[in-house]
Amino acid sequence: MRYLSRRTRTQAVSGIHRNSRKCAAKGFDSSGLVGFVALIVVALAIAVISSSVVLSIANAMKCTDEHDYAVIEVTVMPGDTLWGIARDYSGLEVDLRVVVDDIMRENNLANSIVHPGQVLKLAVPVAYLSQ
Repeated sequence: MRYLSRRTRTQAVSGIHRNSRKCAAKGFDSSGLVGFVALIVVALAIAVISSSVVLSIANAMKCTDEHDYAVIEVTVMPGDTLWGIARDYSGLEVDLRVVVDDIMRENNLANSIVHPGQVLKLAVPVAYLSQ
């Protein structure tokens, strides 16, 4: 380890302090840069949150009922399942989980188990009935 005289150490420290004052005088204030970066981060966060809200609203509006529905009654046959009935009476673009949930809610079912002879009410798109 190199030993510096007391005078040399003092000169070195004062030189560093003098250089930092020069940087501050030239406009290199680090607190201003931190504030600017923080402002940019907050602005980007607001933009991302706003765009996600707008997209979710647009998606919800797109998912509204575009079809007229007719309520039909379906009698459960031996071997039928609620998932199979939902698949048979819904289109390909529909999420079966949503259809099964709708059928369970409309028929007051506690679970997806159905029994032969049970009558279920289903909301089916009118366009699907004419096919």
